[in-house]
Amino acid sequence: GRLLLYLRRFDEAKAVWKKLVGINPEQHAHVLCLLACEERFHGFWPPPPPPGFGDRQPNEVSFHRSLHENGCGVWGWLLPAHCYRGTEGSSVAAQRRDLVMIGQRRRKNRGDAYQPVRPLTDEEQDQITEWFTDLTDDHPRSDTLRRLPLYFLSGTRLGRRLDQYLRPKLRKGVPALFRLVKPLYFVPGSDMVGLMTALLAHYEGQLVNTGTFGDVPKEAGGGPCTTEEKEKPIAVLFTWALAAQHADFVGETDKALEYIEKAMAHTPTMVELHVFKGKILKHAGALQESYDAFEAARNMDLADRYLNVSACKAMLRCDKMAEAKTTALAFSAEPDSPQRSNLHDMQCAWWECYLGRSFKRQAKIGECLRQSQHTVKHFQDFVEDQYDFHTYCLRKGTLRSYVQFLRVQDGIFSHKFFRRAAKDAVRTYVALHDKPLEEEKPAEVEMTAAEKKKAKQQQRKAEQKKAAQEEKEKKDGKKKEEDPLGKELLAKPPLEEALKLVEILTTHAALDVHTYVLSYQVDSRRGKVLRCARALLRLLTLVQDDRFHPKLAPLVASFALSVVPKAELSGSVQSVLLSAVGPLFGKETLSGKDEVVSLGKKHVDEAVASITKTVTSPKQVISAMQCLEAADRGAEAQALAEKCTVTPEMPLKDLEALVAHVGALYPSVVTGVKSKCAAAFPRAEVFSA
Repeated sequence: GRLLLYLRRFDEAKAVWKKLVGINPEQHAHVLCLLACEERFHGFWPPPPPPGFGDRQPNEVSFHRSLHENGCGVWGWLLPAHCYRGTEGSSVAAQRRDLVMIGQRRRKNRGDAYQPVRPLTDEEQDQITEWFTDLTDDHPRSDTLRRLPLYFLSGTRLGRRLDQYLRPKLRKGVPALFRLVKPLYFVPGSDMVGLMTALLAHYEGQLVNTGTFGDVPKEAGGGPCTTEEKEKPIAVLFTWALAAQHADFVGETDKALEYIEKAMAHTPTMVELHVFKGKILKHAGALQESYDAFEAARNMDLADRYLNVSACKAMLRCDKMAEAKTTALAFSAEPDSPQRSNLHDMQCAWWECYLGRSFKRQAKIGECLRQSQHTVKHFQDFVEDQYDFHTYCLRKGTLRSYVQFLRVQDGIFSHKFFRRAAKDAVRTYVALHDKPLEEEKPAEVEMTAAEKKKAKQQQRKAEQKKAAQEEKEKKDGKKKEEDPLGKELLAKPPLEEALKLVEILTTHAALDVHTYVLSYQVDSRRGKVLRCARALLRLLTLVQDDRFHPKLAPLVASFALSVVPKAELSGSVQSVLLSAVGPLFGKETLSGKDEVVSLGKKHVDEAVASITKTVTSPKQVISAMQCLEAADRGAEAQALAEKCTVTPEMPLKDLEALVAHVGALYPSVVTGVKSKCAAAFPRAEVFSA
């Protein structure tokens, strides 16, 4: 089917894809390929071109990577290169992977919204509705065939189809309903926020007052009620649950909690309601209350692994590490056995990530590095273990499966868990280089003779107790934990260890902007000017030549005003450097170091003016402050922090980063910034501390 699509033999391809849809009508990729076989729809849904040939189509990313090399893969892998290019001259900040405004919140865009090439005309919307209706008649039990048309419709047609989709799901009681419709919020031009708000308010009012869903609301085209029978109580329960998730997603936390409390008062034993409440509170920053909700859900069903993991994550967000470990090991093979597997042996990457970040919040740097290095070691083991599978895959699998296996191995170090662990480790190593840990001084010098004697006795007893414990664990078969405090990692040169991880990221995660930010931070401290320039130029390419991008601007300022003036460059190196870094300042070539410094000062003024012109994210404020700090203009940076505007639409995580940055450098104004953040997120514990 894929090859026939590439060859543009649509009639033959249609027969193949129709057969595949018959085998699995829930597979969206098969349905989208069947849609691409219809030549009348090529104006808004063209077929993907053969890899390496023809013009790229904007809808390529909607196809799965198994069908096209530019398609989307599963969660955790980097998107293809063309997903990081801006549209209509915009930079990376304006395309799929950046923030979009949904209701009262800015949220990270999704890569799995099936967006047509252009908006459909009224006639095309009628045609696509008819096409999906005919296909649904052949496969009446398929949910995918009822959901996919929503991506192609707008206005009243979208409202009518959405109404027809929601009512049966609410009547049946589908807990995952919001996850099914969530990608629709990211489709450009669709007023999903307004439609969902109107439909859910209509459903709630009718169900509470009449016990039915009532007539079709005007947002969905209007019309009489299809049935006059009273709905079961489950309908209003799931309407409240869906309304709570919708309100949380658009930033109306108080309304979301109001809806979820109504649902919990109606059916307090429903586990999913406690999970929804925990997520709402987590998004509001109330971590302790969120933990209480997740723990209540876990205790209602101790055999559910998902609830167990959710509760563990909530515990680690509150730094309850001992309790989280006990909870996480509840599902080990023999929980009461001394030989039970630990989470490291199970290569549990999510656990190591959350645990490492908890250690970092508690300033336990050695343990934090140890967890990050555990995850890095897991991926290195994956690569080594692959050699045992080549002959097996060739004997037992198809050649196509074997090729997919090779492609997975090619990109194994670009997986989200590896990138997350590597970034955490590099940032920690850079912080260690900037501010090394103070060596613990022995307290003996201030002790009296009697106190020294007593301390030696206590130390001897502690060593004997430790030796007895190790002997007992050895007899029971327990593995001895090597370097539990990470002291060996702390003893290694931090920049050398960071460089090893940066090299892997540069090779395998070249499309991630954070790769080059970290590469610059490491190389600038090593005094490697050409490597710094290479990182900045690659970052400039990724952000579509936007010199004032918040990720790039402070690095260019630091490079021009700090790195280059201090560097001792030979004639040839300086010539190469000056001929290469011109694009960072909007020039072709530069004449000397003095011009770099002069352009760097000008760049700071232009960058601050450009970044602060329209502030939509705290990251912009941090970037402007870093530019001023690179130019030794700390007073202006502090003034910028004092007068920065904080709104509820800004992401909570970015506001936490702003408070941390201001608190580290300008403690005299951090209270004011915290109060602004607390006004935007009144339940956030981090701003009330």
